[in-house]
Amino acid sequence: MLSSIPLVALTRGFISNLYDYQIKQVNLILPDLPKSFEGKIIAQISDIHAGSLYNLNAVKKGISLLLSQKPDIIFFTGDLVNDFADEMDDYLSIFGKLTAPLGVFSILGNHDYGDYHFNRFHFNNERKLTKQQNLSNVKDIHLKLGWQLLLNESKEIVVNNEKITLVGVENWGGEQPIQLWRSRSGHVQG
Repeated sequence: MLSSIPLVALTRGFISNLYDYQIKQVNLILPDLPKSFEGKIIAQISDIHAGSLYNLNAVKKGISLLLSQKPDIIFFTGDLVNDFADEMDDYLSIFGKLTAPLGVFSILGNHDYGDYHFNRFHFNNERKLTKQQNLSNVKDIHLKLGWQLLLNESKEIVVNNEKITLVGVENWGGEQPIQLWRSRSGHVQG
C-alpha cells in the first residue's frame, strides 16, 4: 500500500534571493504509512543562518507564509546560525511562532557546531566564549523556541494509536562528531 503526505518546504537562496521565500509542495509516497498519517502536512525549514538576516519584517512574512500552509508537523533541518548563538537574539519571537499540532522537531546543522569559526587559527575571541558554550547556547535556543531537538535519538509520533518514528542524528560531516563516536563506542582506528 502506498500513502502520501504533502511536504511543504520554505526555502531561501543567498544574496539576491535572501528573502524570496517560496513554498514548494511535494507529495511523498511512503510505503506502509499508517492510515492516520495520510494527508498530514509536513513543513520543512532549513538553513536559517540568522547571522545573515537583517530584515525582521521579511522574516516575519516568511514564517507567516509557512504557517499559512497549516502544517501538522514541522521539521527544522539545521543551520540556525552562521557562527554564534546570539545571532538569533532578534529572531526568537519570530521563530517561536513556529508551532504545529504534532510538534516541531529539529536537528543541528554543520554551522550550529561553530566549527567554521572556533576552529580557525585566526579566531579573535572578543566574546570570551568557548566553542562548547556557544554550542550549548545554540541547543538552548531550540528549547526556548519550543522545538524538540533530536541529537542521535528518536521520537514516536502517535495519531489514533498508530505511530511513526522520527530519528534525528547529529551532523557527522565534521571530524569532531566522528571522534566523539569513536570514544563513546570504544572503536579503535587501526
